[in-house]
Amino acid sequence: MKKIIFCLFVLLFPGAVKNAVALVKPYLSSPSDTSIWISWRTNTEKETKVEFGSNPNQLGYSAIGECDSLGVNYLWHTANLTGLTPDTRYYYRTVSGEEVSEIHRFRTQPPEGNKTGHYRFAIIGDHQVIGDDRYERIVKACKEKVIEKYATSPSDTLIEDHLRMLVCDGDQVNVGTLEHYKKMHFGQSHPLMSNIPVMTVVGNHEYSSDPNLANYFAHYVYDNISYKGITGYRGEEYYAFQVANILFVMINSNLRDDPQQLLWIEQIVSAAGDDSSVEWLFAVCHHPYYSEQMPQDAMSSVRDNYCPRLAKTKKYAMHITGHSHLYARGAMRDFPCHLIINGGACADQYWGQTSYTDYQDVQKTIERQIFQLVDIDLDKKEMVVETYSNGTNLSPGFTEDRLIDKYYIKLDAPAPNKPEVSNPVSAVVLPFVFEGSEYSGKEPLNSVEYQVAGEECDFGDPEFAYKTDFENLFLSTGSPNYIPIDQNDGIDITQMKLDTTSFTSGQKYLRFRYRDQSLHWSPWSDTISFSILNGKPVPPNYPVLRYKLDGDAKESMGSGLN
Repeated sequence: MKKIIFCLFVLLFPGAVKNAVALVKPYLSSPSDTSIWISWRTNTEKETKVEFGSNPNQLGYSAIGECDSLGVNYLWHTANLTGLTPDTRYYYRTVSGEEVSEIHRFRTQPPEGNKTGHYRFAIIGDHQVIGDDRYERIVKACKEKVIEKYATSPSDTLIEDHLRMLVCDGDQVNVGTLEHYKKMHFGQSHPLMSNIPVMTVVGNHEYSSDPNLANYFAHYVYDNISYKGITGYRGEEYYAFQVANILFVMINSNLRDDPQQLLWIEQIVSAAGDDSSVEWLFAVCHHPYYSEQMPQDAMSSVRDNYCPRLAKTKKYAMHITGHSHLYARGAMRDFPCHLIINGGACADQYWGQTSYTDYQDVQKTIERQIFQLVDIDLDKKEMVVETYSNGTNLSPGFTEDRLIDKYYIKLDAPAPNKPEVSNPVSAVVLPFVFEGSEYSGKEPLNSVEYQVAGEECDFGDPEFAYKTDFENLFLSTGSPNYIPIDQNDGIDITQMKLDTTSFTSGQKYLRFRYRDQSLHWSPWSDTISFSILNGKPVPPNYPVLRYKLDGDAKESMGSGLN
């Protein structure tokens, strides 16, 4: 665990110029509008100093840090630059005796609470495999795509002007050894890490060979950052921080239902809800909400404890996860929050290699290695996310670099208009199709949900509920091109088919609603009533087992059941 480093600002006098050592590659993390942490590794040199300034030819300030010996010929240096000017470019180099890095650049974050301009960050997850350079290629492709999209001229190609941060959602290493940290995460993050701060969460692989996360804590500096001074009981294992008007909540999902972490989430959400300087909340943890490939990869704690707590603030816009080695997107059923799996930066995972389940709340699952670019227009309160694929390594020579998904949230977009059933009837013979009215909304149609209640008209416990999206990318064509298959291709999702396998005979009630692509639901339609004439037989209304209960509802026959 790192100590806070006191920054000494001194004017450098002319002197001998040291030769830059290309092997020293600084790593940026834990940014704010007035500070940043810089780390680097040397073999033997113990001096820890960063020279920096606003002019590459005059690095007029220096910060002294500390050096930790993590292993033989493995010295890890960390320095904190403070007192910086918000949203300003700085130049710097690291100095450890004769080992001096090249001069690099970074840009401080926008002022805390800032609500103007664009804020962009990238997401890459699960890059743990050390056996090839796939992660490095993805990082490089991400950098090139940002410049291609956002640079306005040949002189406008400084990456830190267009991308403010890289978020990694766990499994930065395959095993938590120094060798993997050196060659995997830090070795292959270099196309961005010296210009763009990188923020991580704990994956399950960080615990391998390092069950107490000693090497994780040694390399990352998260115990000195917080949101509103709210820190977790377990220090750097989970943390939160604010940039501009955006709050990042970085969760350790390996802790599952740890009560201290849950309490910390509640405290963060409560503070954010009352904080007018925060308008966006992004949660990051390793394990997903649902996973269609290998359903066991998902974690009930995410669904049942993290997400419901985070959803207590309307600012919760996206939950970023990994663990499954692919790309997937869904959304919370009753809350406008995108649920993402971004775990495609390492091992291939394909349909047919694992068990699988088609979940109603997952819109697409795609076998690809990917990176994502998140672009938030702070003035318009709009977020656009693009997902790019670098292809697959399974088939020799098969590569690609294309946009495979795009989605968004507009915080102020109006909800779709209330729909109605176009063909109400009093009695039906199954199968029967109820038709929804024409969709009407400012944003395009994304989803339909309909519910059928029994004779008591209890939609709190409907007899049948079904939600589907205008697209459902599930399974693929397989080798060699792995083209996703849209299971809803050609289907009119506004038509609600009732069949004999799902419904009993008798009196029923139906309602439905539309959801747009900004994840806003319309009001429920007016409820219609009808009777089913040829459904499944109604189950007999008598118990199959009888237990005698005493006055406090304990079974009193001697078996000890409650």
